[in-house]
Amino acid sequence: MKITMLSPFSSNGATTGRLHELARNMGSTVRILIPRSDKYGRSKDDRLFLFTLESKFFLLLPLHVYRALKYLREQKPQVVYFAKPHLFTFLPAFIYKVTHPDCSLVFDCDEWDPATLRDNEEAFYKVWLTDFLAYLSIMLSDKVVYSNTLIKDEHIPRKYWEKCSYISNGVDTKVFRAREHKKSKEFSLMFVGLLHKIKHILPILDAVEIASKEIPNVKCNIVGDGPRRKELEQIVASKGLGKFFVFAGTVPHETLPELLPTADVLIAPFSDMEGVRYQSNVKIFEYMAVGVPIIATDVGDIKRILGNGEASYVVPPDNSEAIAKKVIYVYQNPGKSKICASLARKLAVEMYDWRVLAKKLETFLG
Repeated sequence: MKITMLSPFSSNGATTGRLHELARNMGSTVRILIPRSDKYGRSKDDRLFLFTLESKFFLLLPLHVYRALKYLREQKPQVVYFAKPHLFTFLPAFIYKVTHPDCSLVFDCDEWDPATLRDNEEAFYKVWLTDFLAYLSIMLSDKVVYSNTLIKDEHIPRKYWEKCSYISNGVDTKVFRAREHKKSKEFSLMFVGLLHKIKHILPILDAVEIASKEIPNVKCNIVGDGPRRKELEQIVASKGLGKFFVFAGTVPHETLPELLPTADVLIAPFSDMEGVRYQSNVKIFEYMAVGVPIIATDVGDIKRILGNGEASYVVPPDNSEAIAKKVIYVYQNPGKSKICASLARKLAVEMYDWRVLAKKLETFLG
């Protein structure tokens, strides 16, 4: 089966990474059409990619559509798989479908983008256009892949449910795996993420302050960078918590499999924002795969993914005291916490490994 995937202009590359991993693990002949600037750190020699443009420039949409259609007409794929309700993906996919009706058109809805745009306070016309394209993509596609159960329950009309399949994000469990944990003088917490919306990170500060009364050697590593990093560092300093925090900055993604297992606790403190509820965050699956105790907030699909809370410690969002209590619990109960983390690893291998998800996708595509 020959498949062509159309990926959007994505600022963080998450969608590109998802498509890359699914494509890389499928036995079919797959190519991903994408602007070079969105290759998500992949090698320029990666044969999965076909670069239609160099950079993200909206006025180049006609050129992108022309080049994408030229490739599609030459290759005649049986499946055109497009991600995101975006003009750069929807237009070439739909135009090709109109001229080649035997082709199967598949829409990958990895989050509910209108909600994400509202969270980011984007202009009304962008939200409206994305909302319109999302419903148009669901209606006109032959099949729909969604990665968060709330998307289907709350946004996909019931009459289209038969053509839908749930396929979450995932992780390469051969790369992200449990490793020997070297004991340290410090009890190490770790957060990994972009320091852009720091609302979800702020509860960690108070949680560390509370936990430090029981765990004087606690240390929280903030791994990542972003426009709000200085502000976050200033808040830490103003609270007199500098000795408990390390701001590591951005690290290459390929170093995370070695870095994550060095922590005693991995924290995923998502806020209950509209867009966040519909996401399938890759971070959760990478946390699960390394076999380290996880403290996560009960937002969207998080609790369900984590074995209904049995494979981690799930707390209410934006609740510092609840996070602190679980940090202290893990510190005082290492044996029970290790069992919990092992279950998370087991779920990652059996349900969320990219190979498992790719096989499920390939079966769904027929």
